Amino acid sequence: MLVLNKKYKVECIDKEGKLYQNVSRAYLQCNNNDECILDYHSTLIRLNNEDVLNIQIYDNYETEVKCDYQMNGTIYQIEDYKDKIKVHASFGGLLMIQTLEKDEIQGLTNRSKISCLVSKI
Repeated sequence: MLVLNKKYKVECIDKEGKLYQNVSRAYLQCNNNDECILDYHSTLIRLNNEDVLNIQIYDNYETEVKCDYQMNGTIYQIEDYKDKIKVHASFGGLLMIQTLEKDEIQGLTNRSKISCLVSKI
């Protein structure tokens, strides 16, 4: 089931330098100031500054939705952050940290299995 569907703009790629040859880290910003840091396999999807992405989070492994890039993984931490929450997920070592409103991801907890689907707009 779809639990999050948001549009983000790529603000920066590999701000702190490239750690691995085929992995990049994108720093994303949403219109309502929510942020997302997303590690991705840079040969499977090419992202550039100013790209607009649609990110969908499903509460289990999703196989029927078309997208440009998909990762399956596990939420390993949900923490309070100011008046929001930070959701930390790992996709086989590729990390995602999303800052969200507290009511945006109902039903997800630590150790929830998720799919993250990324589409360029």
